[in-house]
Amino acid sequence: HSVNGFGETTSQELVQKLLHDRDLNVSRWTVQRQLKRMGYKSTLPYGTPMLTQKHKEARVQWAIQHKDDRLSFIQNNYEWSFLYVQILQDHLIHNARKQTSLTMAIAAR
Repeated sequence: HSVNGFGETTSQELVQKLLHDRDLNVSRWTVQRQLKRMGYKSTLPYGTPMLTQKHKEARVQWAIQHKDDRLSFIQNNYEWSFLYVQILQDHLIHNARKQTSLTMAIAAR
């Protein structure tokens, strides 16, 4: 049974069905919680406008223009990460050398 025309049932409809068929009085929150435990998702259907031929062509053109964006993003992030690690290592080595020099100078006094 469905009021929304999409073959879907609302939690409130299930509450009413449980009360009518099983004489079980539960809240819609109880129904929703149990459905979530069972793996069902709570969604509301909504209509979307159909794409015109012009929209479809524009989507294809955009996809062609941006086909390498993700690869470029990954490469840039990898290069940045590598550079960051190199800078951090150089900084740590430099500080360690400074600390060693300072310790040796103090020990030499």
